[in-house]
Amino acid sequence: MFTIKPGDLTRSDWNASTQAVRQSLEEILEVYIPNRLPDEYRNDPVVVCIVIGGAMSETVREMFTGFCRMHRNARVEFSEWNGERLAGMLMSGNHGESIIVRALRSPLQKSIAMVDFPDISEQHFKELASLIKNAADDDAGLIRAALQINVCAWMIYAWCRQAGNMESALRASEVSLITLWSLACKAEGGPVKAKMRQSFSRSVEMHLQVFETFFEDRIRPVMSSPDWLARAVGSRSPVDGSLIGYRLLGRCAIAGLWRRWLEDEGRSVAGFRNAASYLADAVDIWERNPVLVLPIADFQSGSVGSVMLLSAACRNEDSRLAAIVGEMIARLNFALVTRTRYPTVFTSYSDLAMHPKGKDDRYFERAGGGSTLVPLVALFCRAKGLAAELGMLSEIIGKHWPKVSLQLWMADTSSEDGLLQELDNHGKAVLIEYGTGLTAVQRQLAAALRTNEDYSKLSMISGSVSPLLALCCTRIGLPLPAQLIADV
Repeated sequence: MFTIKPGDLTRSDWNASTQAVRQSLEEILEVYIPNRLPDEYRNDPVVVCIVIGGAMSETVREMFTGFCRMHRNARVEFSEWNGERLAGMLMSGNHGESIIVRALRSPLQKSIAMVDFPDISEQHFKELASLIKNAADDDAGLIRAALQINVCAWMIYAWCRQAGNMESALRASEVSLITLWSLACKAEGGPVKAKMRQSFSRSVEMHLQVFETFFEDRIRPVMSSPDWLARAVGSRSPVDGSLIGYRLLGRCAIAGLWRRWLEDEGRSVAGFRNAASYLADAVDIWERNPVLVLPIADFQSGSVGSVMLLSAACRNEDSRLAAIVGEMIARLNFALVTRTRYPTVFTSYSDLAMHPKGKDDRYFERAGGGSTLVPLVALFCRAKGLAAELGMLSEIIGKHWPKVSLQLWMADTSSEDGLLQELDNHGKAVLIEYGTGLTAVQRQLAAALRTNEDYSKLSMISGSVSPLLALCCTRIGLPLPAQLIADV
């Protein structure tokens, strides 16, 4: 038996009118159950559910608990279904588009229809997320929008499970995280902020569940053999294996960062594996696939940095990551000496597929004109005490890549909107002076950090959701901010 109250349940809604919730409950107990039940249900147990679109105030909860205690018996039980539980129930299965308002159905249907084409499905889901975000113009609208975006992302997940292709679900959950944080930043009142934070946390939990489904169903069964990635991708070009592999590394590392974040937030982590296991999986992937020894493009440094960041967060002392970095440095040396497959600044697939087009100095300087990967690796070597590897890297750069522009990325005043809108034309570069080597990279970084205050103004930093910052950077193709990688 249900009695339904839209929105929050306040004291006046409980017992201040003939339409109050208490009167409805009494009518169920005193009139409906004794007199109106069909004969076939007359002796069955009854659960009386109070259904609330929002939350129950604390003062009402005391009265509701007392009411339930007084009227509960061997046959009659009471249950509370609040907004959070309703959202969870809606998200637990594939309920179709009937719970979504008409204006949102078209992009949702298109996104679902194209789950086998992730790029197109993601475009339609972004359109959907934008419509939901733009319609949220007050506190109630923010809460409603948070529920809608979570439910829509879960629908994509449900359809992807049926289709056996989880890529679209992963992208939808990433978009929903970014959209929910944009909505949470609009909340002004304390209670609304708290509810939006809860919605965001639920979205993080959903993202981890989507990633786990993807990883356990698609990756885990094939990752025991060497060089499994190239066979799984099924492409003759190593570029495809590199692009997919480094995206997987970044996602695996960021999932581990989210797992730690949930624990720091005090959320239940029952059913989720610990962050160290995500790091172990990332290292296994990296270690077993030669195509991932050296990134093909500099924009992949965000994924490399995410793994290093997770390693630092887990206080990992596993020597395998250090060995991988040492092998990366050796491969970089070979690539630069032979001028083949060295990390390039190009981002388009066609340029990457044809790289290198030549070995002449002009092309070499244009294709390898800048690097955020080298300073990142130098910082890691410095932090882990890998003096020999740092010395080798420094010698390689001075001898074979002297004209490369060594850079770190920092946020500026436009980065808040740029990151949330997934734009790459914001922020500023910090040039690392090579001088006589890379041993001073940490000192130069510290000096640059002292003059940069825009980073701390980012909502993702002031709001303590740094994994979202890493997610945004890897999706855009930006390196992780200098402040974030300072202690890798």
